[in-house]
Amino acid sequence: MTALVAFAQRLAVLTALVSLDTATPWDIVERLNGPESGTVRSRLAQLHRAGYAAKVGSHVERRGAGNTVWRATDTGRVLVAEIGGPS
Repeated sequence: MTALVAFAQRLAVLTALVSLDTATPWDIVERLNGPESGTVRSRLAQLHRAGYAAKVGSHVERRGAGNTVWRATDTGRVLVAEIGGPS
């Protein structure tokens, strides 16, 4: 995978997270209608390390698995707004 693809995926995940307000990785998978949950989880971890997403809780999904609930940080929201996404 190229750095550009990973960047595009992070941006897509962050934009989806901003539009959903709070979300589990599965919520983001459904919103984006495409990437695997493992890809979304990896991108969320990268966004978290960069200060663009924060863990805000946990939720047991209908599949029975526990998932972290995420929210975009103020910095993440500003980034998405600057590129013309939802705020």
